[in-house]
Amino acid sequence: MNRIADHCKSSLLWLLTLFFTLTLSTSLNAAPQKTEIPMPGPWGDDFSETITDPEQVGDTASTQRFRQQQMQMLSAYYRSLEQALRYSADHHGQLENLASNFAHRAQQLPDWFRERTPAHGEESGALERVWEAPERFQQHMEQFRERAADLADRVERSSDAVQDEAVEEKLNRVRHQCLACHQEFRHR
Repeated sequence: MNRIADHCKSSLLWLLTLFFTLTLSTSLNAAPQKTEIPMPGPWGDDFSETITDPEQVGDTASTQRFRQQQMQMLSAYYRSLEQALRYSADHHGQLENLASNFAHRAQQLPDWFRERTPAHGEESGALERVWEAPERFQQHMEQFRERAADLADRVERSSDAVQDEAVEEKLNRVRHQCLACHQEFRHR
């Protein structure tokens, strides 16, 4: 009878351990919960939006996401300039503003990498090398900022930026600097 009681205790202990292990791993690996927040405004008081619960998003994830959003904005300025300059898209007289805003955003680039927040695993983003080789990364950022400023300056001084070969050359230099930095410091 003692053997049966010991076996039951052992089995019960094993089941409890398994239960708590599964419960803990499920809660640790669970995706952040979504929450619905009210967004009253000109569209009415009952509009709401479902977002990731801010209480479940850590500082690292929010810093990474902020940086990604800023980089996407910078890229949007570049792509808009590229469409206007390279493909003659109607820029509605906004070419100088686009170039100026692009250069201004480029100057803010170092701020987005102050905190050590590399991408993990296979996710796209900054590699750990950004913080392991800060001098090299700073060189890339400084070259990018200079090239963005040169582009904005040339667009502003040009009488016809769309037809100006120097503007296109400066646009290419910006693009090459983006690619050089991303090749060395970004996981795609």
